[in-house]
Amino acid sequence: MKVICDNGEAVPEWKPLAPRESVLQEAIQAIMGDRNNQYGPPTQDFTRTAEAATALGFRFNGGPLDPHHVAIFMIVLKLSRLTWNPDKKDSWIDVAGYSGCGFESIVEDGLG
Repeated sequence: MKVICDNGEAVPEWKPLAPRESVLQEAIQAIMGDRNNQYGPPTQDFTRTAEAATALGFRFNGGPLDPHHVAIFMIVLKLSRLTWNPDKKDSWIDVAGYSGCGFESIVEDGLG
């Protein structure tokens, strides 16, 4: 069934999003929205975090941390939280968002 607007145009029927689509759409909104204004682009934020962690002595295979390592660590943190509370939608959204930002870090570093 289509709804007809006052101007005569048909509007497609609204359908609720599937859970997987909902999580991915919300992740896109989170990583493409206002956070760049709050924290800078994720690759810059992850670079600063990797540099700070490296300065504190954290290493990966004996070398300094890279920005994508920060994304991986944040995904691990969210997975730990999901183990405790698997129905927490925000954690599922964050895993998807950190995955996108981590891959962007790889691409910007010329590794992907």
